[in-house]
Amino acid sequence: MRVVILSSLLALSFAVRAEPAPRPKVKPCTVTADMLSVYRDPAGASDQQWRAARDAALDLMVSECRHTGPRRGSERAAVFALLENEMRVDYANVFAARRKRTGKPLPESAAEGPMYFQRDLSEFIDRIVTAEDIQYKDVILRYGGGLAISKLGKAVKSSVFRQAAEPARSFYGVEMRSPQVEAIRAIGYWLDPGSPVLNAAERKEWAQILATLLPSDGILLDAEHHPRLIRTALEALSRSDSAAAEESIRTWRNVYQNNYGRGDSIEILAQEAADKIKARNRKR
Repeated sequence: MRVVILSSLLALSFAVRAEPAPRPKVKPCTVTADMLSVYRDPAGASDQQWRAARDAALDLMVSECRHTGPRRGSERAAVFALLENEMRVDYANVFAARRKRTGKPLPESAAEGPMYFQRDLSEFIDRIVTAEDIQYKDVILRYGGGLAISKLGKAVKSSVFRQAAEPARSFYGVEMRSPQVEAIRAIGYWLDPGSPVLNAAERKEWAQILATLLPSDGILLDAEHHPRLIRTALEALSRSDSAAAEESIRTWRNVYQNNYGRGDSIEILAQEAADKIKARNRKR
């Protein structure tokens, strides 16, 4: 996330002096107004305002509270407001407004900045969420990653089940994420036999449900969203101890191979998922 910091550390490590390089100072946990102000008018915000907003958010993500997030109520609320606002930005409009303002075309890589920022933000939210963040459940369920959702635990179990069962009708973020996919990812964490969220019967039931997401004919319906759904289902199932799920994955993998051959990422993931379930059951 902070390439500059890493580069500085590497440079110092090759210094001639034998003295150990001083460790970079960790920034204090600070939430500033700059972090959210840009979202009042994303398309109308200047480049300087965008830089200030990004710097404020990224500083928070590498600050002394990078693993916990801010504790104070208003500051913690601002973090989840950041998640909601960022994932709702229409960057096509932002880029169009910038082109109109400057009269210059944007580079093809223009979308990479928001994409990497959203990934960093999602990882930050995954790290900091605890069961005590239940008051922000609507934002987390709608825009959070599967790990963050799973950390809310039993309090959102029924909501996650509903979300996982509903086909995606809307997507968010530069990478077009799906609330359904993230709910399935959350269930995957709960399928782990060590998780207290689901009982044995529920783990068995949801392993069977997720296995049905693997298309019986092995055909992918599109090049992006359906493969993502299948990968997520396989990753989720890999955390279970269901022998029936293992068998379903191996059977499906053979059908998939008949259509697409061996060696692509989905075929490999299916093999790994089945093997992980088998290894887990051998240890019992």
